[in-house]
Amino acid sequence: MVKGNRNANSIPGPKAEFFAHEESIVNYVVMRERCALRCASRTAGELNVSRVVEINADIVWFFLMSPMPPVNPDFEASKEAREVALNQARRQLVLDGARRVFNRRGLDGASMRAIAAEAGCTTGAIYPLFPSKEAIYAELLAESLGRLHECVEASFRLAPNPRAKLKAAALAFLSYYREKPDEVALGLYLWHGLRPRGLSPNLNAQLNRRLALTLDLLRGALCTLGDLTEPSARLEASMLFAFLIGALIVHQTGRLRLLDSDLDAIASGHLEVLLSRLGKA
Repeated sequence: MVKGNRNANSIPGPKAEFFAHEESIVNYVVMRERCALRCASRTAGELNVSRVVEINADIVWFFLMSPMPPVNPDFEASKEAREVALNQARRQLVLDGARRVFNRRGLDGASMRAIAAEAGCTTGAIYPLFPSKEAIYAELLAESLGRLHECVEASFRLAPNPRAKLKAAALAFLSYYREKPDEVALGLYLWHGLRPRGLSPNLNAQLNRRLALTLDLLRGALCTLGDLTEPSARLEASMLFAFLIGALIVHQTGRLRLLDSDLDAIASGHLEVLLSRLGKA
């Protein structure tokens, strides 16, 4: 390190180039620790503290005297993009871990500590991303409802007429959850007994609005069938939604096999009866 008269010309190293990399602070810490270790020789059983202090002072002097380069906008933008990507990766790890914990324990049985252990991080790393386990749960359910809407809407748009649109949307709803049974449990855990549990009224309202986007597709198709009024169409959509959820539950619990039936059969039968009734209205 530098000895004697310390001036800008006597300071070794790449100077500005050293600062041009985002690892500069890390390099500083590594340099400091390596120097400290080299000087940790013991003389008569005592640490050579004065030499450690001298070397640390030289390193600080190096940083103070080295000129800072001008800010590179491209580098700053790239750094910001990397930080965004890292945060997204961290969020996804937490969400994936939380999904597994919720599947095993439910919302009430889950904890931030258990989620952190499953995600391979500390609880302190989660709180800057999510303030509570309820917020994580809401994020998972919101993502699930978003995917559900995309699936149902795609089938809805491809159908040629209102009758076909209603049938396609209802069957797409069942198909989505049949392929993702864990997401059915995720949504149903909002209800514990006869009343909602776990989420704040605000979070619950946000999730209900997301679900309403999918139900509006059913309601829109129903409005054009049988000259239904808006209130009647909303009632019919609620009744159809209740049937779809009930059908999924009895399907997942295996009760349909006891009745010698299957999900597709009861769904098709229910929709034919509904369309026939609306056609006569």
